[in-house]
Amino acid sequence: MTEDRGRKLERSIKKKDRSKLQALGLNICLKSLVLSLIWVLGFGFPVLSSAQVSKDSSIVVSWATNCTVVRGFVNISDTTVMDQGSNRATAGEATWADGPADGRIVSLGDGGRATYALENPLSDGPGPDFAVFENGFKELTPPYLWFLELAFVEVSSDGEHFVRFPAVSKTQNDTQVPTFGQLHPDSLHNLAGKYPLFEGTPFDLAELEDSLSLEIHNITHIRIIDVVGSIHPDYASFDALGNRINDPFPTPFFTGGFDLDAVGLMQTTSGFERRETRDERRETRGERRLFVYPNPCLAGDVIRVKIDLPLNSQASLTIRSINGKHIHHSSYTIQQKAFELPMSLTKGNYVIHIKTSTQQIFQHLIVN
Repeated sequence: MTEDRGRKLERSIKKKDRSKLQALGLNICLKSLVLSLIWVLGFGFPVLSSAQVSKDSSIVVSWATNCTVVRGFVNISDTTVMDQGSNRATAGEATWADGPADGRIVSLGDGGRATYALENPLSDGPGPDFAVFENGFKELTPPYLWFLELAFVEVSSDGEHFVRFPAVSKTQNDTQVPTFGQLHPDSLHNLAGKYPLFEGTPFDLAELEDSLSLEIHNITHIRIIDVVGSIHPDYASFDALGNRINDPFPTPFFTGGFDLDAVGLMQTTSGFERRETRDERRETRGERRLFVYPNPCLAGDVIRVKIDLPLNSQASLTIRSINGKHIHHSSYTIQQKAFELPMSLTKGNYVIHIKTSTQQIFQHLIVN
């Protein structure tokens, strides 16, 4: 998004003839120009943690290609809204998100998605395994935070069953972040777009090692799904804890939604020695384990849970849809290691969340 991401940013760089920029095909890259201007004027880039991955980092060994895009609306709360002759985002092309991060983007629109079919499977390795690049920027007005647009990230080992990284947003959700509102990356976890232009958000496949429908040493597809930043319950996106994710909304422009620049890859299935299996890693780390079976299962099946936690522990069980919709919550005392879920589930993707006073455990569940 730009404010048209033309109108606001053109004022920032004191360009008044937007039509000339469009004719040159530069309107979508205005944020890159603004960031350059900020640096030249001495404002500097935001001070970030060491978590972000620079586009020039030596740990990036290749770049994802074969991107396809399904566009979302420019304003999902009013689908009659049009910009540039369409009610869906139209900025950029899917091919612009192929290859290295260069500031050329494809806008996804509200709830739009981009999917990469990787040429070579991605494998879990030491540290982050891939990074997603957007084109956020630091604001020059109080409170001097960042303009960020966010997205969920999912991966698949077969191109059909996708598992989402458990995202968390600690941004307040009492008041809507406005169209050109500001966010702080420290309030966000596992949400693409939390860092500015040319600084990628890293993702570690080890976080998904408990997902039975996924083989973390054979990732064939990566999917990026725009977060609809509305806090209205009819349109909101929810994080893994059931919180509404608040980011700039509405963004009713042809550049609306997440602006995907690139996906950098740190690991592939080639060039690595044998790694520990997930059970070997758990045993090494002494981790507690949660098993949900059958998984995948069929709608209406009896679903059993096996958990490796001390008997008589106080715990809570929460079930949410993959989009964060609350399905079930109960508190109980662990009196046996295995039990049946107290309900049947319809077709969909779910997150099983077990919480005790000392830890939280997540498990993805697919119901076909």
